[in-house]
Amino acid sequence: MVQDPLLAQAVAAIPQRSERQQDLHKLVGSFVDVGILPQIRNVNNQVIYGRRGTGKTHVLRVFASELSQTKGNAVLYVDARTLGSTSQFADPNIPLAARCVALFRDILGEVYNCILDHIVNNGPPSANIALDRLTDLSSVITDPVLSYSARSITARAARKITEKGGAELAIGVPAAASIKAASGSDSTAEDEQTTSYVVAAEDKVIFPALNSLLSQILQLTDSRLILLIDEWSSLPLDIQPYLAECNGPHFLDTKMALS
Repeated sequence: MVQDPLLAQAVAAIPQRSERQQDLHKLVGSFVDVGILPQIRNVNNQVIYGRRGTGKTHVLRVFASELSQTKGNAVLYVDARTLGSTSQFADPNIPLAARCVALFRDILGEVYNCILDHIVNNGPPSANIALDRLTDLSSVITDPVLSYSARSITARAARKITEKGGAELAIGVPAAASIKAASGSDSTAEDEQTTSYVVAAEDKVIFPALNSLLSQILQLTDSRLILLIDEWSSLPLDIQPYLAECNGPHFLDTKMALS
């Protein structure tokens, strides 16, 4: 039992959960590795699971700090509970496709900001080209996909043929005669076709285009993107597999923490 009131107050003020500790230096300084870090120091996608309060967040925060010390690493730590579109992707009354798109865009928006900070802070030689590709990536993430379909086709054809002919006789003094004759025809043809289209905007993310642009950006900046997702279990169960699939090994390494 602590008798000193100042010491007792200081002990009571210590945050008991890692997500409440904003000072990264204190998190790193108080971390005691029990053998988890050596297991996750690789390029494999991995899952860290355990009961609440066992230190998953602490591990991810320390791991993120360690990774950020290596040149070329763009490290993104995401707390799934703080994503902006939770009201959309957690609402079972909204179609599954729309919920997945809302979740994808939240994650990809964080990816965009992470890469932008990485380029600005590190200034690679091809930074200008990479920033242009990053702008294209932003459009792929946020812009709806437009599709066009023919609604009606109107065709009109007009043809005009005119024939003309004539003769002229003139007699004058002194005697002279003149005969003129003329004939001819005009032909005009006109064809016109008008098509009207219906433009539909679909809210979706085109992953092949996303993958291509992200790969180009990482190559231009000689970087590797590492995504650390905390509180994965706070996401609805029915959309977790879709997010796990888009976090495949094509362009990033993913470590996920489950409660």
